[in-house]
Amino acid sequence: MHNEINKQALLKRQLSELNAIQKMQEENLLNLEDKNKENRQLLHDVKHYFLILKGYILNEEKQKGLDYIDGLLEEIEEKHFTLTGNGIIDTLLSFKSMQAKKKGIVIHYSVFFSGNKCCRNRYCLDFSQCFGQCH
Repeated sequence: MHNEINKQALLKRQLSELNAIQKMQEENLLNLEDKNKENRQLLHDVKHYFLILKGYILNEEKQKGLDYIDGLLEEIEEKHFTLTGNGIIDTLLSFKSMQAKKKGIVIHYSVFFSGNKCCRNRYCLDFSQCFGQCH
């Protein structure tokens, strides 16, 4: 009887773990779908930008073209892309930022890393704990 109870507890724990994995996979799929939509929108936007620039070139309006490019560059800088030099941290920051945005949470962050040394000391643990709190 004791073995039967242990087996049931083990099966219950395994089922719970499988459910957690399934939930995580479903969230990953939704995130991939969101990224796919964003990529399609980005391609549409880039095509539009090139058509506008082509028009300026054909009309020999160099200064308007340069001003348009400057405006695009400013817009890109405002979107605050994450580039820490560490692909894993970039991905985590982008993912958690996206989750926060969906919930209407505005976050601001600055990240400064020298090389790839950030996770070779105790600060990596603190950094990972920060992400663990962002459910």
